Amino acid sequence: YARKWGEAGAHECIRPTRPWDKDLLSRLIKEGVFYVEGMEYKHFALYDLIFRRFMASLSPKFDVHIKNYVIEYNGKKMEEERIVNAIGISYELYRSVSIKKELPIGKMKIKADIKEIPKMPLFTQSEVISKMKEKGIGRPSTYATIIEKLFMRNYITEKNGKLFPTKMGKEVFNYLNKNYGKFISEERTRILQKEMDMVENGKEDYLKILDRIYKEIREIE
Repeated sequence: YARKWGEAGAHECIRPTRPWDKDLLSRLIKEGVFYVEGMEYKHFALYDLIFRRFMASLSPKFDVHIKNYVIEYNGKKMEEERIVNAIGISYELYRSVSIKKELPIGKMKIKADIKEIPKMPLFTQSEVISKMKEKGIGRPSTYATIIEKLFMRNYITEKNGKLFPTKMGKEVFNYLNKNYGKFISEERTRILQKEMDMVENGKEDYLKILDRIYKEIREIE
């Protein structure tokens, strides 16, 4: 609903000065009325959000019908509030709220897609390489090869620029972590790389390191 004059309010960082919606603005740019560089879908979407909310704040009130649902499934309970209808010229002009369908009342069987939410944030290839640099794993000459091997062996896949572990990748990791955890840990990798650097710089005898590693591996048998 519209604000009343005299009320305190925040100053907008962006305020529309013309009643031009997203579609009209896009057409004016395409026709060369305005010259704007680098406008993408996300920019028009942001403009559309700002425009509709701002215009709605200056418009007469309109009626919004809200329904609250209690949903029980598999012994769990959740509540959901839905705007199921809106009536008024302000809504018809600016569509400033999102309308959802009403949910049916009663018991019913449904088919649900169960999706797992990653416990850790998903990374891009460059973010994985940055993490390896940060944790001292691998060398600059091996970063690209490591990522390439993970793809080649079907341990990871990529979607929308983010890396996802495959089923095979999870199974292989869980097996190795369970049976050979101390040999594949990040700390073990850091220590081994440090020892390799010491050998390269002549500060450690490589035969001693190989002998120790050999004895550790023999323990697995």
